[in-house]
Amino acid sequence: MNDRVNVLENFEEIISSIKRIEKNAEVFRELKEISTELSQLKEYVKENVDNFFKGFQQFNTDLTQYSKLIDFHQQVVNCTKWEEARIRIFDFLSQQINYDLAFILVKLTEENREYSILLRPEEEKARIQKFIRNSDLANLKAYLKKRNSAINNLDLENPEKLNWKTLGLSKAILFPLTVQGKNIGTGFILRREKDFQPHEVAFVNLTLGLISLIVYQSKYYDVLKEKLTKQAASKKIEVDSSFKNYIDNGPLSLFVLDSNKIILQTNKAAISTWQRNDNPLGENFLEIVPEAYRNGLARIIDESRDNQIDNYISPLMKDDDSRIIAEFFISSYELTGQKDLRLILVLDISSRFYREQIEHRNEILDELDQFSRILVGQLNNLITTIIPNIALLRNRLKSDLPSRQYLDVIDRAARRSSNLIHKFLNYDLEDLENLEEINVNKLLKAHITALQEDIPERIKIKLNLDPQIKSFPLYPLKMVKIFDILLSNSLTASQNRENSEIEFSTRILQQKENGLIGSTNFYLKKGSYLELCVRDNGIGIPSKSLMQVLKPFYSTRVKNEGVGLELFIAYNIVKEMKGQIFIDSEIDKYTGVYICLPFKEEEKMRTATYEKIDHKREVVAQRPTILVVDDEYNIRSMMREIMEMSGLKVFTAGNGKDGVEMYKKYRDDIDLIIMDMVMPIMDGREAFLEIKKIDPQQKIFIISGYSQREDLEDMLEKGAVGFLRKPFQVKEIVSKVKEILGSTN
Repeated sequence: MNDRVNVLENFEEIISSIKRIEKNAEVFRELKEISTELSQLKEYVKENVDNFFKGFQQFNTDLTQYSKLIDFHQQVVNCTKWEEARIRIFDFLSQQINYDLAFILVKLTEENREYSILLRPEEEKARIQKFIRNSDLANLKAYLKKRNSAINNLDLENPEKLNWKTLGLSKAILFPLTVQGKNIGTGFILRREKDFQPHEVAFVNLTLGLISLIVYQSKYYDVLKEKLTKQAASKKIEVDSSFKNYIDNGPLSLFVLDSNKIILQTNKAAISTWQRNDNPLGENFLEIVPEAYRNGLARIIDESRDNQIDNYISPLMKDDDSRIIAEFFISSYELTGQKDLRLILVLDISSRFYREQIEHRNEILDELDQFSRILVGQLNNLITTIIPNIALLRNRLKSDLPSRQYLDVIDRAARRSSNLIHKFLNYDLEDLENLEEINVNKLLKAHITALQEDIPERIKIKLNLDPQIKSFPLYPLKMVKIFDILLSNSLTASQNRENSEIEFSTRILQQKENGLIGSTNFYLKKGSYLELCVRDNGIGIPSKSLMQVLKPFYSTRVKNEGVGLELFIAYNIVKEMKGQIFIDSEIDKYTGVYICLPFKEEEKMRTATYEKIDHKREVVAQRPTILVVDDEYNIRSMMREIMEMSGLKVFTAGNGKDGVEMYKKYRDDIDLIIMDMVMPIMDGREAFLEIKKIDPQQKIFIISGYSQREDLEDMLEKGAVGFLRKPFQVKEIVSKVKEILGSTN
């Protein structure tokens, strides 16, 4: 019984075990399925990881290739010559592809009969020319144009049409050069045995666009040079082998632009003109000029036509923020009916521009000066008539007559007017001043020292004087007048400014040729100069006013309280000394006035002292005769009356020409000629010289309200017996005439 119970229990355990085994088997099956799935997952992960690494490696390879391409582009951009760019192309290809020979055949248009061969080294050129003659390149060009990509020569439809035996090489990559849809050439990369691999062909395809552009811009540049050469030859200009080299290396800046005004090619001078840290190739040409001038330049470029040259003048920006003045000569270049390029020559005309600007300024100032002097001269003639007539009238009136007081009032007013006129016409200086050997540094030091008490303490005066300056002939009073004017203007500009400073400086300036002084905009002719500069850190002058401040009565101040004549006076004094005056300024920073006076240290000083001229006095038996030559009728009439009252015989003439004719007619009777300087038809100087030709001993006395100082000095040196400025008193003119004639009448 017990056995039976044990059997049953064991059987139940067996059944339970079997059931557990069945369950385990299901687990095993599930585990097996999971294991299979894990194995599949592992293979999938492995495959994808491998693919990822392969992709990553390809990415690195592509990145490296693109990086190399970028480096190549930078190298080419930095090339200043086409020869350098050509070498870069073949060096780059040889670094990426192992080959035995590479060359490029270029034919920009069908008008070009022969191919241009680009290769390195040049000694293979003869073999390539033979290959060209014995091959059907037109068929190859058409096939590549259709494919528009690099190919292995094994893929050619008719490889037998290319004479590979001539080159001794049979494995090749062939590629087209295409720009703007036009085929401009074909490239060849060859080796003897090993076939080119797909990745090598792919690399060439990657570089095709860049190589095409490099060749395009450089060869078009050669075409343009060739065109210039032909144009020069057609216009009978002598052209030699150095003409093209002149275009590359000459002084003219040359730019070749596409229709979008992008710079495709330049020469050495253009790169120097560009003055940027980077090469101008690929840049927008309009950036070369200030923004305000770009629209105008763009319009001229857009409207340019073939065989027509337009020009445009604009400042040109340089790397150091300075500017030159440039003239642009612009022409388009049509090729096969398409306007592809603009050819622009840029000429630095700064020297000419600023010379013309200074000449124009001086012309305006001289016209204003002449106009002002004519008006004041007319007033002076009126005063000259009034003052002597007051004296004549006073002599005829009884001394106790009450109405004489009115004459006194008129006389005082006329004399004040005379003084004002004298200041305007003669800059408040002596009529005639002798040249003296002076040291301008010592003169300036002494004058500033004398004025020091009148200069506000807050304003610092600095002297920066060139010790090499020696004594040479100058007019001291004129120089002092210039010092006063420039100091006065600087003091005015320094009002209400903190840390005000005025600097006087001198130097010897050697201008070796006509042109600008150093880096300034000041044009000066060749010669040796004394330069005086007065510079202050005052309020400055607006740029638009720099060419205006020398005009009479001009002021930049809102309220003009009697100012405006000083710089105009300074200009005229400097002009009389054959010098130039320039002004440079920047608002709220500084103003500098530069005066350049010509000199030669070896020049002999003129020693004439006009006031000491000793005239021969002749005693005449008969009544002395005087010829008065003046264009003012009232002055002639007044002079006749005065001289006849003094016992003299008087002839009159209304201009220099009539005066000469009158002298020829009565020369044996005329003892003295009184000659005005400023007259119509023939002026006083010309009449003086004509009379001196007839009789060098004839006495001629000069009267004038205004005359060119150098003319007056020249006439006194050549024998004029004296000078009296209008207006004058009766006693003055009578005394002078009697002194000259030696008469007791």
